[in-house]
Amino acid sequence: MLLQSIRPLLYFNDYLGHDKYYPKFGYKKASQFGIEAPFEVSDDNFIAVELIAGGLSDFHGVVKYAKEFFGK
Repeated sequence: MLLQSIRPLLYFNDYLGHDKYYPKFGYKKASQFGIEAPFEVSDDNFIAVELIAGGLSDFHGVVKYAKEFFGK
């Protein structure tokens, strides 16, 4: 439900999540899309999903999080 409601606003959603749970909802390793985390994390747990088919075909690089994400 949430993914459908934000679909018009975003091309993708990245997530730090459980490698067995989120793939049920279409999430794949972010590295498959050329997306990297700005910190060390297991490739199996840094995941992403395209909200628009092909929405990640031109995206690649390191995700930038707001400083608040890091608790600083």
